[in-house]
Amino acid sequence: QSHNIATLENKMRHQRESLEQQLGTAMLQLKQSQSTNLSQTKQIEALGVELDKRKRDVHVQLTESASKSRRISKLEDQNEELLAAISELLHRSLPQVGVDPSELNRKERRWRISETES
Repeated sequence: QSHNIATLENKMRHQRESLEQQLGTAMLQLKQSQSTNLSQTKQIEALGVELDKRKRDVHVQLTESASKSRRISKLEDQNEELLAAISELLHRSLPQVGVDPSELNRKERRWRISETES
């Protein structure tokens, strides 16, 4: 009986030691995992900050680009208005210097056609 009890106590001690060792290994792995997670979290946060900065930069560039596009469009409209006014003045003044406006109209049409083709 006492031999069986001693054997059983010995078995239980070995099992407890084995379980304590497994627990220690699991705790160490948990600490390493937490450390890795913390490091990865910091990396993700840094990437998030960088992404936000790049988003702001792109937004600024798009805003500037849109503004330039509107200015260019406005200048193109003004240019067309000026060309129309110059053409009108030219057509009105041609007869005063003895030039047939219809001749200029043909040349102007050819010029506009060649401009739109290029």
